[in-house]
Amino acid sequence: MGVSRQFPGYAVRIIDAFLAVPQYLAMAKGTDDERRKLTFLIIGQLVHFDKSFGWCWKSADPGRPPSKDALAVRVGETLLAWDWQSGASRLRQVTEGQEAEDITGQNYIAVAPLDTLGLDAPGEPGEPTKPPIDLKPLTERIARLEALAVRQAEVNQNLTELARSLHDSLQRLTDQYIADLTRIDGYLKSRPIPTGVQVTARLYGFNVPVSSRLVFDDPAH
Repeated sequence: MGVSRQFPGYAVRIIDAFLAVPQYLAMAKGTDDERRKLTFLIIGQLVHFDKSFGWCWKSADPGRPPSKDALAVRVGETLLAWDWQSGASRLRQVTEGQEAEDITGQNYIAVAPLDTLGLDAPGEPGEPTKPPIDLKPLTERIARLEALAVRQAEVNQNLTELARSLHDSLQRLTDQYIADLTRIDGYLKSRPIPTGVQVTARLYGFNVPVSSRLVFDDPAH
Protein backbone atom coordinates (compact mmCIF):
# COMPACT_ATOMS: atom_id res chain seq x y z
CA MET A 1 0.00 0.00 0.00
CA GLY A 2 1.36 3.39 -0.98
CA VAL A 3 1.92 6.16 1.52
CA SER A 4 -0.58 9.01 1.38
CA ARG A 5 0.68 12.47 0.60
CA GLN A 6 -2.09 13.96 2.77
CA PHE A 7 -1.48 14.81 6.42
CA PRO A 8 -3.22 12.16 8.58
CA GLY A 9 -5.73 13.06 11.28
CA TYR A 10 -3.92 11.13 14.01
CA ALA A 11 -0.84 13.29 13.41
CA VAL A 12 -2.95 16.40 14.05
CA ARG A 13 -4.13 14.91 17.34
CA ILE A 14 -0.61 14.02 18.38
CA ILE A 15 0.64 17.56 17.76
CA ASP A 16 -2.30 19.00 19.71
CA ALA A 17 -1.60 16.56 22.56
CA PHE A 18 1.95 17.90 22.83
CA LEU A 19 0.79 21.52 22.75
CA ALA A 20 -1.73 20.79 25.53
CA VAL A 21 1.21 20.18 27.89
CA PRO A 22 2.61 23.50 29.27
CA GLN A 23 6.19 22.24 29.04
CA TYR A 24 5.91 21.45 25.33
CA LEU A 25 3.88 24.57 24.57
CA ALA A 26 6.72 26.61 26.08
CA MET A 27 9.17 24.76 23.83
CA ALA A 28 6.99 25.54 20.79
CA LYS A 29 7.26 29.24 21.65
CA GLY A 30 10.91 29.06 22.68
CA THR A 31 14.24 29.25 20.92
CA ASP A 32 15.04 27.54 17.61
CA ASP A 33 16.81 24.74 19.51
CA GLU A 34 13.78 24.22 21.75
CA ARG A 35 11.46 24.13 18.72
CA ARG A 36 13.83 21.67 17.03
CA LYS A 37 13.77 19.41 20.08
CA LEU A 38 9.96 19.48 20.17
CA THR A 39 9.78 18.61 16.46
CA PHE A 40 12.07 15.65 17.13
CA LEU A 41 9.77 14.44 19.94
CA ILE A 42 6.69 14.79 17.71
CA ILE A 43 8.33 12.79 14.90
CA GLY A 44 9.39 10.09 17.36
CA GLN A 45 5.79 9.85 18.58
CA LEU A 46 4.50 9.65 14.98
CA VAL A 47 6.96 6.84 14.18
CA HIS A 48 5.81 5.05 17.32
CA PHE A 49 2.19 5.28 16.20
CA ASP A 50 2.61 4.36 12.57
CA LYS A 51 5.89 2.81 11.51
CA SER A 52 4.58 2.07 8.03
CA PHE A 53 3.89 5.70 7.07
CA GLY A 54 7.55 6.56 6.57
CA TRP A 55 7.83 9.37 9.11
CA CYS A 56 11.26 10.95 9.33
CA TRP A 57 13.09 14.23 9.85
CA LYS A 58 14.95 16.32 7.32
CA SER A 59 17.57 19.03 6.93
CA ALA A 60 18.28 21.24 3.95
CA ASP A 61 21.54 19.35 3.39
CA PRO A 62 23.85 17.09 5.45
CA GLY A 63 25.83 20.07 6.72
CA ARG A 64 22.78 21.94 8.04
CA PRO A 65 20.95 21.35 11.35
CA PRO A 66 17.65 19.43 11.30
CA SER A 67 14.51 21.43 10.62
CA LYS A 68 12.86 23.09 13.61
CA ASP A 69 9.31 22.72 12.26
CA ALA A 70 9.16 20.22 9.37
CA LEU A 71 7.62 16.75 9.60
CA ALA A 72 8.79 14.57 6.72
CA VAL A 73 7.98 11.21 5.15
CA ARG A 74 10.02 9.23 2.66
CA VAL A 75 8.24 7.33 -0.10
CA GLY A 76 10.85 5.32 -1.96
CA GLU A 77 13.25 7.95 -3.27
CA THR A 78 10.74 10.78 -2.76
CA LEU A 79 10.97 13.00 0.32
CA LEU A 80 7.83 14.87 1.38
CA ALA A 81 7.28 17.35 4.22
CA TRP A 82 4.83 19.60 6.03
CA ASP A 83 5.67 22.65 8.15
CA TRP A 84 3.59 21.84 11.20
CA GLN A 85 4.15 25.14 13.07
CA SER A 86 3.15 28.71 12.25
CA GLY A 87 6.13 31.02 12.37
CA ALA A 88 3.95 33.82 13.77
CA SER A 89 1.81 32.12 16.44
CA ARG A 90 4.15 29.13 16.96
CA LEU A 91 1.02 26.94 17.08
CA ARG A 92 -0.06 24.15 14.76
CA GLN A 93 -0.84 25.30 11.24
CA VAL A 94 -0.89 21.97 9.39
CA THR A 95 -4.38 20.49 8.96
CA GLU A 96 -5.80 17.05 8.32
CA GLY A 97 -5.75 16.17 4.64
CA GLN A 98 -3.24 18.87 3.74
CA GLU A 99 -1.06 17.91 0.76
CA ALA A 100 2.65 17.45 1.43
CA GLU A 101 5.38 19.43 -0.30
CA ASP A 102 7.86 17.49 -2.37
CA ILE A 103 11.33 18.28 -0.99
CA THR A 104 13.22 15.51 -2.75
CA GLY A 105 16.90 16.39 -2.79
CA GLN A 106 17.05 17.57 0.80
CA ASN A 107 18.63 15.44 3.52
CA TYR A 108 16.70 12.49 5.03
CA ILE A 109 17.15 11.87 8.80
CA ALA A 110 15.82 8.67 10.35
CA VAL A 111 14.11 8.91 13.78
CA ALA A 112 13.54 5.97 16.12
CA PRO A 113 10.10 5.36 17.72
CA LEU A 114 9.67 7.36 20.90
CA ASP A 115 6.55 7.25 23.09
CA THR A 116 6.97 10.62 24.83
CA LEU A 117 3.25 11.00 25.59
CA GLY A 118 3.03 7.52 27.12
CA LEU A 119 0.24 6.39 24.80
CA ASP A 120 1.62 2.89 24.15
CA ALA A 121 1.10 1.16 20.82
CA PRO A 122 -2.40 1.97 19.50
CA GLY A 123 -4.98 -0.35 18.03
CA GLU A 124 -5.73 2.38 15.50
CA PRO A 125 -3.24 5.11 14.59
CA GLY A 126 -3.51 8.00 16.99
CA GLU A 127 -5.85 6.20 19.39
CA PRO A 128 -4.25 5.24 22.75
CA THR A 129 -5.07 1.85 24.22
CA LYS A 130 -4.84 2.94 27.85
CA PRO A 131 -8.25 3.22 29.52
CA PRO A 132 -9.34 6.77 30.33
CA ILE A 133 -8.73 7.97 33.86
CA ASP A 134 -11.87 8.23 35.96
CA LEU A 135 -11.82 11.77 37.32
CA LYS A 136 -15.21 11.54 39.03
CA PRO A 137 -13.86 10.67 42.54
CA LEU A 138 -11.39 13.55 42.30
CA THR A 139 -14.01 16.06 41.14
CA GLU A 140 -16.41 14.91 43.88
CA ARG A 141 -13.71 15.34 46.51
CA ILE A 142 -12.88 18.80 45.19
CA ALA A 143 -16.59 19.71 45.37
CA ARG A 144 -16.77 18.51 49.00
CA LEU A 145 -13.67 20.51 49.90
CA GLU A 146 -15.12 23.60 48.25
CA ALA A 147 -18.39 23.18 50.18
CA LEU A 148 -16.43 22.72 53.42
CA ALA A 149 -14.44 25.86 52.69
CA VAL A 150 -17.67 27.81 52.18
CA ARG A 151 -19.10 26.57 55.48
CA GLN A 152 -15.87 27.35 57.29
CA ALA A 153 -15.92 30.86 55.87
CA GLU A 154 -19.48 31.30 57.18
CA VAL A 155 -18.44 30.05 60.64
CA ASN A 156 -15.48 32.43 60.64
CA GLN A 157 -17.77 35.31 59.69
CA ASN A 158 -20.21 34.45 62.49
CA LEU A 159 -17.38 34.23 65.03
CA THR A 160 -16.04 37.58 63.87
CA GLU A 161 -19.45 39.20 64.28
CA LEU A 162 -19.90 37.61 67.73
CA ALA A 163 -16.49 38.84 68.87
CA ARG A 164 -17.30 42.34 67.61
CA SER A 165 -20.65 42.31 69.44
CA LEU A 166 -19.03 41.15 72.70
CA HIS A 167 -16.37 43.82 72.38
CA ASP A 168 -19.00 46.52 71.86
CA SER A 169 -21.04 45.30 74.85
CA LEU A 170 -17.97 45.23 77.09
CA GLN A 171 -17.04 48.71 75.96
CA ARG A 172 -20.51 50.02 76.80
CA LEU A 173 -20.40 48.41 80.27
CA THR A 174 -16.95 49.85 80.89
CA ASP A 175 -18.06 53.32 79.84
CA GLN A 176 -21.13 53.08 82.09
CA TYR A 177 -19.01 51.89 85.03
CA ILE A 178 -16.60 54.78 84.61
CA ALA A 179 -19.49 57.24 84.34
CA ASP A 180 -21.05 55.87 87.56
CA LEU A 181 -17.74 56.10 89.40
CA THR A 182 -17.26 59.66 88.19
CA ARG A 183 -20.75 60.65 89.33
CA ILE A 184 -20.27 59.07 92.78
CA ASP A 185 -16.87 60.70 93.14
CA GLY A 186 -18.35 64.06 92.24
CA TYR A 187 -21.19 63.62 94.71
CA LEU A 188 -18.85 62.67 97.54
CA LYS A 189 -16.55 65.59 96.83
CA SER A 190 -19.49 67.98 97.01
CA ARG A 191 -20.50 66.83 100.50
CA PRO A 192 -18.85 68.30 103.72
CA ILE A 193 -16.59 66.15 105.82
CA PRO A 194 -17.95 65.45 109.39
CA THR A 195 -15.74 66.57 112.28
CA GLY A 196 -17.19 64.31 114.97
CA VAL A 197 -20.18 62.41 116.41
CA GLN A 198 -22.58 63.77 119.04
CA VAL A 199 -24.26 61.16 121.31
CA THR A 200 -27.35 61.97 123.36
CA ALA A 201 -28.75 59.69 126.09
CA ARG A 202 -31.95 60.05 128.15
CA LEU A 203 -32.64 58.07 131.26
CA TYR A 204 -36.23 56.88 131.64
CA GLY A 205 -36.31 54.25 134.33
CA PHE A 206 -34.15 51.46 133.18
CA ASN A 207 -34.49 52.25 129.49
CA VAL A 208 -31.66 54.40 128.13
CA PRO A 209 -32.37 55.53 124.58
CA VAL A 210 -29.24 56.66 122.79
CA SER A 211 -29.14 58.74 119.59
CA SER A 212 -26.22 60.06 117.57
CA ARG A 213 -25.59 62.46 114.69
CA LEU A 214 -22.64 63.61 112.68
CA VAL A 215 -21.16 66.95 113.67
CA PHE A 216 -20.02 69.40 110.96
CA ASP A 217 -18.22 72.67 111.31
CA ASP A 218 -20.95 74.35 109.33
CA PRO A 219 -24.06 74.62 111.58
CA ALA A 220 -26.21 74.31 108.47
CA HIS A 221 -25.37 70.62 108.39
